[in-house]
Amino acid sequence: MFCKQYFDPCFIWAIIAGFIICFCPALAYSKPEQSTLAFQRHSVDPQSRSGIPLGGFLLTPLVSYDFVYQDNVFLKKADPKEDLISVYRPAISLQSNWARHEVYAGLQANKTDYRRYSQKDSLDYGAIVSGVYDITYGTYLDGYLRHDRQSLTRGSEDDINGEVPIQYDVWASRIGLTRALSYIQAKGFVFHDYMERHGRRATSVNGDILTRERKGAEVTFAYEYLPQNNVFLTLSRIHAEDSVIGADNRTIYKNEFKYGVNFNHSNIYQAMVYFGNTQTDYSHISAQLKDPFAGLNLKWSPTEQTYMTLSTGRYYREGSISGNERVETDSTKIDIFHQLTDSIMGNLTGFMADYTYKTLSGSFLRQNRIYGTGLHFDYRLSDHFGFKFGYDYKRRNSDDITDEYINNLWLFSVNYMH
Repeated sequence: MFCKQYFDPCFIWAIIAGFIICFCPALAYSKPEQSTLAFQRHSVDPQSRSGIPLGGFLLTPLVSYDFVYQDNVFLKKADPKEDLISVYRPAISLQSNWARHEVYAGLQANKTDYRRYSQKDSLDYGAIVSGVYDITYGTYLDGYLRHDRQSLTRGSEDDINGEVPIQYDVWASRIGLTRALSYIQAKGFVFHDYMERHGRRATSVNGDILTRERKGAEVTFAYEYLPQNNVFLTLSRIHAEDSVIGADNRTIYKNEFKYGVNFNHSNIYQAMVYFGNTQTDYSHISAQLKDPFAGLNLKWSPTEQTYMTLSTGRYYREGSISGNERVETDSTKIDIFHQLTDSIMGNLTGFMADYTYKTLSGSFLRQNRIYGTGLHFDYRLSDHFGFKFGYDYKRRNSDDITDEYINNLWLFSVNYMH
């Protein structure tokens, strides 16, 4: 029987056993760079001229402006509406430049202005404080505190159509421990996230999420049989509380395990193959859902100037806005990058994704299929100043013909980073 407590006893014993193994003093230490489970640090490039030195820190301001033409801003098949869009993105970060440990703080905003259809205007912003404390080689603590204002639209691939962005305030925190020994590596963390709908509720419908609180833990164990090659197992446990419009509060319990292999051959061929299963229980329905998933990530670098990435797989999640839906996604994406000159990078993208919408009990609602392609060029005038040109094409086919659309988007962007 699925244990509806915050931490399942079997899950706790798996974490304890793994960390006992990984802290066994008979095994030799390994250097941090040998750990394939390393926390994503904000590394400082010693060759870069960006950043203002402030003692042992670097202060980096960034500002960018996007000028966009979109010929179907509401993503409709009938009578598409075009518009010109301005996107302003200021940001600033302060990060340590130390041999050990790390402190990072960042602020950013994203203001989107539509020239004709101002009801789609939005202002998103966020702040983060993160850090890493190196205990010894291969052993460190990491964590962050983050707050964001996010705008979600029903007109995206993942939700029901709509014309007005819906804003949510999100608070998130995490703390983790990584331990890397000669061949055995482990990383575990606990987290707590809280999301609350902000502002206008006149556009809300039954089932819309007012608040969502998530807390849980995850642990990964890996065995490195060759440098940068390993097999791994990940276990996670999530407890979520949803407050939705027109219904009682709901509790969601989710257990997940994932296993796979990371492969690296001379940094020319890199791949990750994984499989797993997610088990979900909802407090207000009797059905227990078991969702198998699998995926592949591949990177091929035939030359120093060219590389290609391929990602494909299936995953599941609850709706971003509607608490009455679950989304099953099968997606495939290919990216090709080529360094044309020292200052020009080109990127060609193609993707296809199937979004299958179901009720929480598993009943079929509808299915959308998205096709897309894009071509982008980045031109760096200097370490501080650059341009970007791009074109994106997207098409959605759907069981409901009114949900279908074709969208073309042209982009010109300029950015400056001191």
